[in-house]
Amino acid sequence: MKIGRPGHATPDKRSHRRRVAWRSITVENHADLVGAYGERFAYGLVDEMARRIEAIDIDGIQHAEADAVHGTLSVKLASHADDDMDIAAIDEMILVAATMRPIVIDDIGALPRVSVADMVAPTRAAAGGTSRPARPGLGNGSRKGYAACMEDAVRCHHAWADGRIALFAQPVKATHGSGVLYRECLARKVDSASGSVEALPCHFIPALEKLGMTRGFDRVIVRKTIELLRRVRSVRLGCNVSALSATNDAWWSSTFQLLKASPSLASRLVIELTETAECPDMDEAIAFCEALRSFGCKVAVDDFGAGFSSMGFALRVKPDIVKVDMTIIRETRHSGGIPMLRNLLDLLGNIAPDVIVEGIESDDDARVAIEAGAKWLQGYHVEGVSASAIDRAWLRPDYALLLERLEDIARTESKAATPGERLGEFVALARNVIEDRMIGLGAAEARSIMECYTEELHRGISGLPQLRQERRGRLRHAIRYFLDETVKASIKSIGRRHGSALRSQWIKPRATQA
Repeated sequence: MKIGRPGHATPDKRSHRRRVAWRSITVENHADLVGAYGERFAYGLVDEMARRIEAIDIDGIQHAEADAVHGTLSVKLASHADDDMDIAAIDEMILVAATMRPIVIDDIGALPRVSVADMVAPTRAAAGGTSRPARPGLGNGSRKGYAACMEDAVRCHHAWADGRIALFAQPVKATHGSGVLYRECLARKVDSASGSVEALPCHFIPALEKLGMTRGFDRVIVRKTIELLRRVRSVRLGCNVSALSATNDAWWSSTFQLLKASPSLASRLVIELTETAECPDMDEAIAFCEALRSFGCKVAVDDFGAGFSSMGFALRVKPDIVKVDMTIIRETRHSGGIPMLRNLLDLLGNIAPDVIVEGIESDDDARVAIEAGAKWLQGYHVEGVSASAIDRAWLRPDYALLLERLEDIARTESKAATPGERLGEFVALARNVIEDRMIGLGAAEARSIMECYTEELHRGISGLPQLRQERRGRLRHAIRYFLDETVKASIKSIGRRHGSALRSQWIKPRATQA
């Protein structure tokens, strides 16, 4: 199948001087899709990929030729000879366009696993052959098992497309003092209406790992974490990346460019490599880590002692941080093996500057870890997972500004029966202050921000000595009104991506309560 872009190749005075390149797109799970859903579905999926690639809004892509039988596509790129052609950026766009939204055919949704490579101009056999390749297929198990994994993966993709993948933060704290090394951003699937957690990563990550489709999810989480770092410049945040995704390739092109251009931001990002699935290419993982460190990021080996995580992996990656899996502290506590844990921490301390003991969920866990010489702890006993990666301290400048304006309103309208026009001015100010905090965040993060503002402003109102008690009550009611109005206005400004989630999260529940 060949899909052209009408009018795209209109010649101009420089059209005789053009650079041409070809990209080869391979659907690596094509045989599995044929085995699980049939040839008609798999062929239709490849054709839909060609349409999506053609629809990418850049000038470089001329057309895509789909070989649905073999599960391959040939994409022609062209630019003026005087223009640079960023192949890596185009490859990333192709990967995102082809794989980040499930393809639905006859009410069945599935995701392609895609690779992009360089190629010469396609021959007839490469671009439109009719011979049928050998199809071992279903390398991940039975047809039923593969389809079940794919259903979980599709639900996960729908969740992040709808803004229902939220980041929940848990700090890594010092055993002595109040120091925080960084906050780990943990992905959770949340309900769009209530903001409550629907699923932990253990409910959907295994399916992505079995299908070899962790790259897209990890890319989304890293970029959401970077967005938080851009908004709040006083914190360090970490997030997980599967060892399957630790490859310095086109998937990370724009993310790496962003980190390279922002060294102050990169220095506050910790990438935690998880080996719940075995690292497929150690050399690629090392190159991935070296690239991150060259930008200023820290690299951590997560869950050491569990899954496929090993001393050999840690020695070769040379991480800045090693996190000891929670199973180690459990075994130590039950067996009384504090000297063994002490020896392990000393050994890991020779590999990485910072060693964290995870899974601290009781006084006994903390005592054992401290006796063994741990310097950094993480777990629910140290501090639980907060509703988002939003910390109240980050918002204090906003509180100060808004409370100062409230004090001004209190002074000038302390004798008025209702808040009056000045409160309308306050609403407009608050909307401008808060709106930037909400852009790009999911419903759970937005809810957390709003709850922080509500509590702090109510506390501030209670502390205004010039207000009588009944006046404070009226002003609190006005603050509630201001929050509703702020959300409504912010939904319009932020756009459709998170609008429906925010609308169901705030406006509908409050209207029902009223």
